[in-house]
Amino acid sequence: MFTLLDKQMEKKTAMISVFLCTSVWGLLWIPLRMIESFGLQSLWANTFFILMPIPLLMAVSGRTLIQDRAHYGLYFWAGLTVGLGFMFYTLGLLVGSVTKTTLLFYLTPLWSSILGILFLGERGRPVLWLAHGLGLLGLALIMNLNVFDLQLDPTDIWGFLSGIFWSIGSVLVRRYPKANYLALNLSHYSFAVLVGLIGVLIMGLPVPELYSMAKALPVGIIASCLIFLPAMLLIFRVTQYISPAVVGILMLSEVFCAVISASIFLGETMVWFQWIGAGFIIITAVIVTLTEGEKI
Repeated sequence: MFTLLDKQMEKKTAMISVFLCTSVWGLLWIPLRMIESFGLQSLWANTFFILMPIPLLMAVSGRTLIQDRAHYGLYFWAGLTVGLGFMFYTLGLLVGSVTKTTLLFYLTPLWSSILGILFLGERGRPVLWLAHGLGLLGLALIMNLNVFDLQLDPTDIWGFLSGIFWSIGSVLVRRYPKANYLALNLSHYSFAVLVGLIGVLIMGLPVPELYSMAKALPVGIIASCLIFLPAMLLIFRVTQYISPAVVGILMLSEVFCAVISASIFLGETMVWFQWIGAGFIIITAVIVTLTEGEKI
């Protein structure tokens, strides 16, 4: 797997791969719910899940992370910002509104476009702004969110900050394409766990029993190491040679898959406008894939 990712894929192939891999994220509520059912309360389940791949990443990239002094700053700042972005998103889902947190997080492509123009010299292509609009419209429809009656609460700050921090981290990754993507992932996983542990301390959550963690271990290893980690590695690798704004738009497939899977496994019926929203997300992915590298 690592050898395959080391090579730079053709752009359209890489973008299709991102769309498919982030679709897998939409299924992650299943193992997370299973881990919670074993007795790991809320944020503990997410922190436990993120902790699982760290030994593997340390084995394959720990030495690189220590020896690659030229990218020390990148590994620290990109790891910190992406780690904060991921855990703030998780925290928003736990303490705030799921729909508003998701919508605010998926302003990520918009922030990435602005940061890309400012710091990467990217052009603000009209077709990309069109894709932003279609993607957000599709997101609002598929999540049944009335944007004209959107009332923000103090807890929604976590969703807002998660998108900004993730965007900053993505732009940093794109700015330094020769950095080791495995070391980058080790860094951001480590920071995410640290943020998660700080969160459980602040929230005063009791430490799970060892028996509960032992029961959750097989699910955590299989889902986090064999499913979630490869998707995360691919996204970081592709972000090194494709615009973070484009990658962010393709990541909307997570929401599409999450809603579809909930409809299948939980019996949550999708109404007609949600299917239209799903269609908009697919159309948006097709638009950015076909026009990447064009001047329009």
